[in-house]
Amino acid sequence: PQQRSLPNMNDTVVSHSVLSSGAPTPTKRLQYGLDTANRLADEHDLIAVYVSRLQNGTRLVFV
Repeated sequence: PQQRSLPNMNDTVVSHSVLSSGAPTPTKRLQYGLDTANRLADEHDLIAVYVSRLQNGTRLVFV
């Protein structure tokens, strides 16, 4: 009889994680794009507030 090798545990974990996560669907990509856009908008708002405060002489100290 032919001996079968045992599956490598790393291969099992990798293949399981790929199958469970799935490929990005258009909906997931759209949501990711919207999330990224929202984060950028928030960041731009924070920068605008900071610049405004700098121009007005208000200092912020981040610890």
